[in-house]
Amino acid sequence: MPSATYWTDQETSCGVIYDSKQPYSAKRLTSLYGSYAYYPRRYETATRRLVAQGWLLPEDAAGLKPVATPDDFDHGTPLPRR
Repeated sequence: MPSATYWTDQETSCGVIYDSKQPYSAKRLTSLYGSYAYYPRRYETATRRLVAQGWLLPEDAAGLKPVATPDDFDHGTPLPRR
């Protein structure tokens, strides 16, 4: 369940892909998922589907958690996480 736009190292030249993102605004998150209450449920559903389809290993899925937080839905444009 996407919650940010990610850039490649070629776009940022920072050398660290996982820090190269711009979180979606609260408005965009709300338009995609309704509210935070629905976001983790949709995340879990998508995770189970990816495991069932063979794209994600069950042991890897167990360690994943949603990226967006309730604050991301309740405020304006969130600041990038560092």
